[in-house]
Amino acid sequence: MTFRTPSPAVRSPDDELGRAFDHFQDVLGVQQAARKAIEMLTSLPEPEVNLAAMLRVTDGRRSDHATDTYLERARDVLAGMAAERDRRFQVMRSSTLIAVCAAFEYVVKAAFVKQAMEDAGSAASLLSSIPRIRVRLDVADVLGVPEAEQWYAIADEIFRQLAKDEQHESMQRRVRRFLIECTLLEADHKTTLAGAIDAYGDRAFNEPFLVRNCLVHNGRRVSRDLARLNGCRVGDPVEFDNGELDRMLAPMRGVVQQLYGPL
Repeated sequence: MTFRTPSPAVRSPDDELGRAFDHFQDVLGVQQAARKAIEMLTSLPEPEVNLAAMLRVTDGRRSDHATDTYLERARDVLAGMAAERDRRFQVMRSSTLIAVCAAFEYVVKAAFVKQAMEDAGSAASLLSSIPRIRVRLDVADVLGVPEAEQWYAIADEIFRQLAKDEQHESMQRRVRRFLIECTLLEADHKTTLAGAIDAYGDRAFNEPFLVRNCLVHNGRRVSRDLARLNGCRVGDPVEFDNGELDRMLAPMRGVVQQLYGPL
């Protein structure tokens, strides 16, 4: 899947959606680059010597560390790389899923914030017309903070309310309602976006977020919620088979593409 990178030179400082999209791309790009670096560096001839030389260059020519010190550091780094390679990049895959889920939520909320900053009156009017959406914020929490942060606080509050709604307990339905009902996107864009969200069933869309919760809050073990979804046994370790991370990321990547525009 190919992503284009908008030029920072032409991006407006107020382009919250663009900033969020860039971050989403960066998270994916770093994971791919880090994995390739591990695979390539560990396969080089005399990797300890090569890495030690790189570390010395990074420290600068005037470093007073002995050559043996750099070799020792290089061995430690390579040992960590080899261990991660041998465990099939489980730590990297876990870290990537956690970061991408967070970046995805950032993109979704940024779509609302960008439009609200451009037309605050229409955004406020839209929210007031939606049944069961009541934004309650402490004035002290938003008074004096930048406009964008005020709208992010509102977006967070909406997301929390949707999470409590029994009809929208799944991430798929929560994201769908947030983007379709709570944003000022054009009608045809909403139709396309709804199709992109609906293309993934509840399981495909919700599983990565349940796995994320297990990684962050349940000691990397399968929770009851995740077990009900995918049939794993409660308490089993969470592990990623080959291709599983890409499968979990696919719904988020697909929605981000449709949300940001043609790629």
